[in-house]
Amino acid sequence: MSSIAELIRMASRFPPDLVVLDGDLDDLGADVLTALIHRQLPQTGLAVVVSKTFPQLEENLRKLGVLYYAVKPAELEALSEAISRIFPGRL
Repeated sequence: MSSIAELIRMASRFPPDLVVLDGDLDDLGADVLTALIHRQLPQTGLAVVVSKTFPQLEENLRKLGVLYYAVKPAELEALSEAISRIFPGRL
């Protein structure tokens, strides 16, 4: 994707069940990116992975409805298990 706006535009046309967001990909920050995506795609589940964390960030993300939150390096098995719990029987 060339930009967050492009991602949201495309996702609005074809809403995904889940967005796995690398919170370090943009200068806006994980909480701002998550809020933008959540505002435009309220029915889409959100999983966020970041390289640095602090309690306020995690609290903000949880308030935005983030279903899975991890600090890099995130284990793919843990992410897969979380997705399976979020969408039981669909994978």
